[in-house]
Amino acid sequence: MEIAGDRPPRYGNIETGTAEIETRRSRLQGSHRDQEVSPTGKTSSMKHPQFITEDTMISHDARNKLVILSLLLIGAVLLARQATATTAPTAQEVMDNALQVYEEIDDYAAVVHTYATDSLEVSGSLFEQQPPQAAFNLFYRKPGEHAVQNIGGTSRGIFRVELLSSLKRFNTLELQLQAKRELRRGQKCYVLEITDAEKPEMQARLWISPRNWNVVQLTYFFDAIEFVRTQFHYAPGNSDSFLPVETRSLFPVSNRVLINRIANYEVNTGVSPELFERKNR
Repeated sequence: MEIAGDRPPRYGNIETGTAEIETRRSRLQGSHRDQEVSPTGKTSSMKHPQFITEDTMISHDARNKLVILSLLLIGAVLLARQATATTAPTAQEVMDNALQVYEEIDDYAAVVHTYATDSLEVSGSLFEQQPPQAAFNLFYRKPGEHAVQNIGGTSRGIFRVELLSSLKRFNTLELQLQAKRELRRGQKCYVLEITDAEKPEMQARLWISPRNWNVVQLTYFFDAIEFVRTQFHYAPGNSDSFLPVETRSLFPVSNRVLINRIANYEVNTGVSPELFERKNR
């Protein structure tokens, strides 16, 4: 039987044991100061830690600013190109493009037959079912003259809307381009307003397709009232520089429609000047 007071201390001498514990604790603290915990939970030695200096921060800032400036410059160039591509032409540029289509035509002669109906939308059978109301030769020469010669022996007057001479005349008047394009006969057209300072009561309006710069429609107004509306029709693949093969003119007041079918074009053959001296121009 042992007496508790006679049992030897478990850790030996208390003072000696305390000193050993303090020594071990000091070593452990020193070891932890020399170690760093990584994101994976492992420790790594870091006797010489790295610090971000002021010079390093300035270098990074300069690089970031250079990248931002480069991106801004690229964006500005792309926006400028897009703006240039989508900018609408001026009224004069639209007119110049329409005139350029016929630039190589010095003169022409053609045969025209006129038919009467009550609608702009008619089928080809109309021209087989009724004879023309009038027949005439149509002549044009630069810079913008046209003449007619009656060949049908009819007492009715000759109605025509000659496109090339009309464009030449409009080019000498005041032109204004409408802000928005309008749809005419399936084509989104530029719309030109034409006014004559000497005849303010008369105005004209042109619908021009940017697809090939053909005139799709021409309308005349008298005191802001629509007087006559003419549509121009072209043959697909026409070799005569897109000369119209048909005009359809509506007179809204009387609801009357006159259709001119134009055929047998002879281009740049030298039209006689005497034709333009006659009074039936």
